This record gives sequence, C-alpha cells and structure tokens, in this order.
Amino acid sequence: MVGHDAEADAGPEGGCSGAFDDSVLLRERGEAETGQRLLRGMGELHLQIVKERLEREFHLQVRTGTPAVALRESVTSEAQAEALYQPPPDPSGKSGDIKAAVTVAVTPRERGAGNELLLEPRITPEGQTLSPEQVAAIREGIDLILASGPMEGALLEDTRISVEKVELFASASTPDALRAATAKACYKAVQQARPCVLHPIMSVEVVVPEENLGVVLGDLQGRHGVILDTEKWKDTATITCEVALDRLLGYTTELRSMTQGRGQFSTIFKRFDQN
Repeated sequence: MVGHDAEADAGPEGGCSGAFDDSVLLRERGEAETGQRLLRGMGELHLQIVKERLEREFHLQVRTGTPAVALRESVTSEAQAEALYQPPPDPSGKSGDIKAAVTVAVTPRERGAGNELLLEPRITPEGQTLSPEQVAAIREGIDLILASGPMEGALLEDTRISVEKVELFASASTPDALRAATAKACYKAVQQARPCVLHPIMSVEVVVPEENLGVVLGDLQGRHGVILDTEKWKDTATITCEVALDRLLGYTTELRSMTQGRGQFSTIFKRFDQN
C-alpha cells in the first residue's frame, strides 16, 4: 500500500522540489495484520520513483494500491460535555475504588491556528487542589483525543479544549481516573461539536499551451479547484489555483493527455481545510 505525506512540499508534476534523499523524506512502517508495507512520501512522483527503484535495483515484484492522502479533523461548533469515570468495584477487593468527574468545553479555531489547551478548571469540593501527577494525567487524557478524531481517527487540529470543572473524590480520584474521565468528556464534547474532516489543500501552478487553457480550466473546476489567477505569455498560459490533494491523484497523467504531453504543474502544501 502506498500513502502520501500531505504536509510536504511537492515540485514539478506533483513530485519533489529540488533534489531529495529517500532516507530523509521517505517513511515506512509494517502492518502486522495485513503483511503490507505502508510508504509515506512527498507525492505521487516520489513514490513512483521508489517503486521503480525497488523493481529495477532490487528485482522485487511490487504491488501497490491507490495512494491515500493524510487527513486531519476539527470541530465546527462549540460544545460542552461532562463525564464520570467510575468502573465497577473489583470483586476481589485487591484494588480500591477509583472515581473522578471532568467537564470539558470544545471550541473551533481559525484554520492554521493550531490547538489550544486551557487548563484552569474549577475544583470541587472547594479547597481541593490538583497534584502535578493529576494535572499531567488530565493533559494525557486530552492528548489521547487530539491524536485520534471521531470520524477518521486522524489528528485533531485547530481546536480549543478547555477543562472547565474537575470533581475530586478524595483518594479515589487517582491520576488514572482523571485521565479516563478527561478522555471520555473530551470525546463526548468533540462528537457534539459537529466534527469535520480536513483535507490537505495545495497551492497549484499549472503551465499549459494557450490552446489547451479552456479544457484544463474546466478539468480543474471539475476537481473543485479554486482558480485564483490566469496569466498568458507568448503561447503559454499559467493557472494559479488551490485544489485538495486527493483530487490531484493521477493528475500528471490526465494533464499530459489534455495537453499532448506539454503541460506541467507544481504543488505546495497550503493548509488543511474542509473540501
């Protein structure tokens, strides 16, 4: 299986800009359940070059699937949720009861603003304080949710998470209890905040013969591209636009077909956004 690293810059014809070292830009991991190898690279051209090298230099028969694009998730509205963590008591009595309650608020931020964590909760009962271990556990509970959104299991971005209230139950509110209660409340709040999937949006420059400008523009619009500018110089035209990366898969072949092999394009990662 072949994948993309959508955060990386791409160069001419969707490949890498400048020379690259595969050992730096190419990442790989194994999937134990399927026996597949997942490659993450700078774009289709980069991955294709690696595939051809494996076949040519190492004489391997490589089967690849359709490239997948790295996604992110975010929220589109405000929401608040409370969660109580209190597992059933241990019948053996070997472990004591643990219990904690946490209230979390989730708010969307502007695209590209990143995540923000506000950890200034109201503690009940009054007079209680959080130990450093408990504070670290609450952060870990939030990190668990930020690392895996509810829609695609992708990283959560551009989200403000505020821990509003923490209810302690004496020695029962262990760091483990607070970690679990925070993660549970955070997950519920994110689900209620209308989560969305964010796609990598690429800044694209397409250079084509002027005679092919109309058909190429139509194709880009069919890919839901946002045309920003079109310039003509001599017998060529340059189109500047923004297109979601997953809609550019296979574009190298399509562009060559539309322009009799004379068209070329370059891409640079711009941001993650709704497609």
